[in-house]
Amino acid sequence: MRKVIMASLLAATLTTQANAATHWCTGSVETFYVSSNGLAIFKPAWSPVYLQICNVNEDWNGVSPNVCMAWVAKVDAAIGLSKQIRIKYDDVPACDQVPSNASSPPPVYLMLLP
Repeated sequence: MRKVIMASLLAATLTTQANAATHWCTGSVETFYVSSNGLAIFKPAWSPVYLQICNVNEDWNGVSPNVCMAWVAKVDAAIGLSKQIRIKYDDVPACDQVPSNASSPPPVYLMLLP
């Protein structure tokens, strides 16, 4: 019985790891806001949920406030200029399956597309 449980746990772990990969998510920004506590949150066209990208007040998942402010400027520019952005995520199952809000993983980068 113990071997069956261990084998099931190992299979579940390997399946989860196999599904998580690097993804470059590209599209328009539908909405964007910065909350009173500094959370920078947006709703991209590729996702059914709101995603957090950083915090303008403090380090968040390895993203500094300086980098966050640069990303905020790019998101604002994308909205104002009707441009798209591209975000690279590591270890997500798909662009439309990135966890929402504060559960979002930190982006590796955020790019404003021409």
